Amino acid sequence: MSQAKPSVLLADDHPAILDKLSQLLSLDFEIAGAVSDGAAAVAAVARLHPDIVVMDRVDSKIVVLSALDDPVFVTCTLESGGNGYVLKSRMNSDLVFALREVLAGRIFQPGSEVGSKPHLAKH
Repeated sequence: MSQAKPSVLLADDHPAILDKLSQLLSLDFEIAGAVSDGAAAVAAVARLHPDIVVMDRVDSKIVVLSALDDPVFVTCTLESGGNGYVLKSRMNSDLVFALREVLAGRIFQPGSEVGSKPHLAKH
């Protein structure tokens, strides 16, 4: 019995790059879709739920909203380029503040009061 390939969504504004990525990855991954801009990528992620997204760049700040209250996930999110991590259980009290902190160039994580740069532990 063979295992299903992980799915990947490709996003790039150059059709030739999308073609090359598809050729390069299609042996090892299921190509869930290929889109040409960020808005289409967001819509495709919501519709297709790929395992991974390959993009040429992300100009937006990223805040993760999660039910997982685990310092390892928070650290991994921030070390991977996320700008904030808000617990779903605290979204009523924290989400607006977190978004404002991130837009001001600060990091937000559970327990943040002023959105200062967190000390990131190695995992």
